[in-house]
Order: sequence, then C-alpha cells, then structure tokens
Amino acid sequence: MATGPQVSLDGHPQDLRTAQVLGDLPDIDLSYVLEPLPTSAARPCAQLRSDTSGRTLAVWTTEPLLQVYTAGQLGVAERPDLGKWGVRHRPRSAVCLEPQHFPNAPNCPALPQNTVAPGRPYRATTVYRFGTVND
Repeated sequence: MATGPQVSLDGHPQDLRTAQVLGDLPDIDLSYVLEPLPTSAARPCAQLRSDTSGRTLAVWTTEPLLQVYTAGQLGVAERPDLGKWGVRHRPRSAVCLEPQHFPNAPNCPALPQNTVAPGRPYRATTVYRFGTVND
C-alpha cells in the first residue's frame, strides 16, 4: 500500500476479514482499506479477543484505512527493547491498530488525498472500546 497498488485479500495469508488467531499468521505490517462510509458516523473496523485474559477491543473509525502491525521486530535488535519498569519487549508481544488516511498519498496521486487547508480542517473519529468476553 505504501507505493499505491492495492492487493486483493482474497486468498491472502493475512486476510483478516474473518476471525483469525494472530499468533498463527505471518507477522503483519499492512494497511487494510476499509469499506467506504455511507455516512459520517464511525463504523466498526476491528475486533480483538483474548481467550486467555477475556479482554476484548473493538475499534470504530471514520478513517479509510486500518494499519495493523503485530510487532514482529520487537526485541530482535542487538540491544533489548525495554518498556515500562524494564520489561523486555519480545517479538509479536503487541498488536497495533491504527486507523488513518493513506500514508503515502502525497506521493501517489492515484490514492485518495487528505488535504488540510484553511476552511477545510481535518476531522476524524476513532473509538477504542475495551471490554471483556462477558460484556
């Protein structure tokens, strides 16, 4: 997606349109194009569930893309990646869900542009809903 061409998810090993166990998939660092919005209201774009902890996360957004990153490069450098309280980050120990516009659009005129100008402010809504399996 960074250079403009869009790849079909049909048969792709990282097709997340149906429930998947992220640990069973190859490392992910992709932008997923979301369905166009019929209104200006946020629509659901992602759901995560941990069977171990019972935690859930639902993401709603008005943005056209969802960047998904499963952190396969954490902790593989010569020096360890350390987080709060000195906790070592390990490969695939995190997942990032980042609703956004096409990141390379200024360099790819064929992509939808997000131009911000006087009288045309940037407006977007993203909601992260945390819960538990029993909610």
